[in-house]
Amino acid sequence: MKRKYYLDNIRSLTVLLVIIYHAFYLFNGVGIPTGFSNGDGFWLYDAICTFVYPWFMVLLFLVAGVSARHSIEKHGKREFLRERVRKLIIPSTLGLLALHWISGYINIKVGGGLEYMPYILIYPISALSGTGPLWFSQTLFVFSVLLVVFYNPLNSTKLDKLCQRANEIIILAFLLLIFVGAQILNVPVISVYRFGIYGVAFFLGYLFFYFDNIIEKCVKLIPITISGSIILGVLYFWMHFGKNYASDEVLKNLVTNAYAWFSILAIIGMAKKWLNKTNRFFNYLNKISFGLYILHYLVLTVVGYVLYEYFAHVPVYAKGIILLIAMAVLTPILFWLIERTPFLRYFVLGIKRRKNEIQTDN
Repeated sequence: MKRKYYLDNIRSLTVLLVIIYHAFYLFNGVGIPTGFSNGDGFWLYDAICTFVYPWFMVLLFLVAGVSARHSIEKHGKREFLRERVRKLIIPSTLGLLALHWISGYINIKVGGGLEYMPYILIYPISALSGTGPLWFSQTLFVFSVLLVVFYNPLNSTKLDKLCQRANEIIILAFLLLIFVGAQILNVPVISVYRFGIYGVAFFLGYLFFYFDNIIEKCVKLIPITISGSIILGVLYFWMHFGKNYASDEVLKNLVTNAYAWFSILAIIGMAKKWLNKTNRFFNYLNKISFGLYILHYLVLTVVGYVLYEYFAHVPVYAKGIILLIAMAVLTPILFWLIERTPFLRYFVLGIKRRKNEIQTDN
């Protein structure tokens, strides 16, 4: 099957967007607790975070659903699950013990929890607190296990034919599933574990957006989805800008979810039309994007702590720029070092070194 470069490019560019988001979110002024924020965020950074938050992770899960379809059909259930354990569970469990406990330790220190914690518990609690963006891997593994449980290639032909018959109206109407998903299976307190909406996005990707004819319909819908995204985005901003954009009040709102779905469809259509290609930049970005996602939060917390502790007088807008530059420079270096370090590359990145080859996630 011909490689779908636009999916690789969506994934990699969205990872860059996640990194930018985290740089701006760390010192936010909308009430999202990070331990580093004094509530005096920079309005432009808060606006950027508010703009991307409803849709960028939903988009990643939808693309992950398409990729899962390719993988399970190519390798079969057993190899697919083995691969998922290595790429998703190993980095988000052993990786916490090997490296990401540092982020957890810094978060606990900034939050003032170290002075109340028995010394013997500092490391294990730091490891548990260092999950950061690895919640994505953990959540994606849950969906992958469900896929393995229910996957039966012998019974999929009729379902595939039915899914391929979805027209433009049905594709737009998937908004109803996204909206319902946003209402259910949200883990209390830990707001990032939104199993409902992310599960809907993953299985929509698996069932529908795997097929080229569905993607072509997204291309035809570009004028409608871009217009809808702009109109709904303006309404969403008017209703929610300045609020905690990660709160249930915002994320369960119909306008928020409509804005998210129209934006996702617009991105998919535009990517298929204009980004279904590769070049030196995308080749490099696709090769390292998985490592950037896994490692950027460690760089973020270390540099963020230095700024918070020793440069409190620096304006928030400058801190955001410094964080971005630090992550752009240090995260690829850290990835380069870890992928060449025995054992650590497997624990942190799920990478096995082979003869003259490093096996990485695309």
